Amino acid sequence: MQENFIVGENRYKQKIMLNPHDLVGKGILQDGLYDKTGLYFIEKILAKLQAPVVFDIGANIGNHALRMTEKSKKVYLFEPQAKIAAHLRTTMSLNHITNWHICNYGLSDEEQSLTLYQNLDSNNGETSFVANLKGKNFVIEEAAVFVGDDIVHQYALDHLDFIKIDVEGFEAKVIAGLKHSIMKFRPIIFMEWDKEVTKEQFQDYELFETVFSDYIIKAITRNPNEMSLAQKIRGTIRQLFQKNRGKRRKIIGEFNRENDYRHIVLIPREKAHILAGL
Repeated sequence: MQENFIVGENRYKQKIMLNPHDLVGKGILQDGLYDKTGLYFIEKILAKLQAPVVFDIGANIGNHALRMTEKSKKVYLFEPQAKIAAHLRTTMSLNHITNWHICNYGLSDEEQSLTLYQNLDSNNGETSFVANLKGKNFVIEEAAVFVGDDIVHQYALDHLDFIKIDVEGFEAKVIAGLKHSIMKFRPIIFMEWDKEVTKEQFQDYELFETVFSDYIIKAITRNPNEMSLAQKIRGTIRQLFQKNRGKRRKIIGEFNRENDYRHIVLIPREKAHILAGL
């Protein structure tokens, strides 16, 4: 896959360094956004929080962070790929952003140097610290990872309100390294749930029983704005024959550990009201 980065622009007139040949870059160039459902959810949640401090773990080119910046006090972007971190700095400069802090390293439950695999067969520039997700054609890069709780302490944070995690099978280790901060600050967490290694390690680390024992977990379903025309037509036809057709389609659904989801949200019980209306 080619990696000639250019300056693009999203639908909010924010400039962003992107690869026009991968899935994220194409989405921004063609639709103005990539991952409309995820961005819709994040914007709605952040709007209900007061001056939130946000961790974007696995920031990639900043597609999500650009939308977070307008509704956050501070956004810490964790991106272990050196070249992508450099592009993030350019994006930050192009938009005169003052509330980003770019961290050119990953987070884990142990401080060390790890091999980062970039899957060249993937159309979205997928990278992972998990060797069995590297694909047949890949390139490697050594990258530093640090314990999340140590980073929270290093920056003397007195609150952490929202965490977005996109780390391709490394989610459990990220959360294990942040467990004390999560239990102290009780942030809302937005992440993927579609890798067997993630499910296995959540069980190995007993994260549901410890860190998330009093969290509510919900699946995030597809936003109507992200559906194809055919899907929208079918949905409209169904609604015509439903008694409650006047109700707006919600994007929050029930979570089953055995299923795969593009996104899930883990939210403290005392903050569950924030999901109202979504």
